[in-house]
Amino acid sequence: MTPKNTIRTWQAFRRLSGAERRAALRAGIALTFTWVALRITDFRRTQKMLAWLNPLANGFRENGAGPASTADTALAIAKTEAAAARHVFFQPNCLENSLALWALLRRGGINAELQLGGRKNAGTFIAHAWVEYGGLVLGDFTGELHKYARFEDLPTSVETQRR
Repeated sequence: MTPKNTIRTWQAFRRLSGAERRAALRAGIALTFTWVALRITDFRRTQKMLAWLNPLANGFRENGAGPASTADTALAIAKTEAAAARHVFFQPNCLENSLALWALLRRGGINAELQLGGRKNAGTFIAHAWVEYGGLVLGDFTGELHKYARFEDLPTSVETQRR
């Protein structure tokens, strides 16, 4: 990032309301925590730590059962997380983005689902992570989810499909 872009970023950050700045900082912290945790432990432990640190608020909103404003809130949280991901000191991958977004949604009382999927491309296995809430896809930065089979939908393990 050039100095000119850094100045513009800080100016834009300063124009945010206090609540928006706190949300952006929470997103940056969640992304950084996830990035570090995945490097010192495994996926399951990272997800458990994030769930423990971000318990669902009392009266959480079930997947899609809430009013339209709940979906709007989920989209706003996803937008904030995506903006923070563009400005952290590392380039987060889909798993880091999705875990951080999932945790932020939990913190906001939204019971979203973390989804993992995979596909083969020219003999190479490719995995992808994204978040869904009530059929609404959040945090999918590829736009090609139709190409991925959710891991729970795979008929056999990946190990048995070596070719």
